[in-house]
Amino acid sequence: MFPISTVRIIGSGRLAGGGRRRPGQLLCGFSMETRDLLENSRKKLAKKHLDLIAANNLREEGAGFGTATNLLTLITAERETPLPLLSKDEAAHRLLDELLALRSTRT
Repeated sequence: MFPISTVRIIGSGRLAGGGRRRPGQLLCGFSMETRDLLENSRKKLAKKHLDLIAANNLREEGAGFGTATNLLTLITAERETPLPLLSKDEAAHRLLDELLALRSTRT
């Protein structure tokens, strides 16, 4: 499994706008777009002061709601990592891997 003691999921408004963070805390958001996936997701990343955003293009077959798969692009301030079509479980694992990698570069 992952070398992480706790993953807390909070509502998007609790820390949006640059509220207080605990030391070492990373914030991840989700973006579901039908147009301008990267541009709109980057705007959300900045507006919500996130470390990472998982962008999901709802126009692509196999992505979004009602499917067993997802097609994500993981976006940080420094880079964009497009993932192939993955099961939702595998997409979640890749997202956690990315968060752990980010944490290791920021400590």
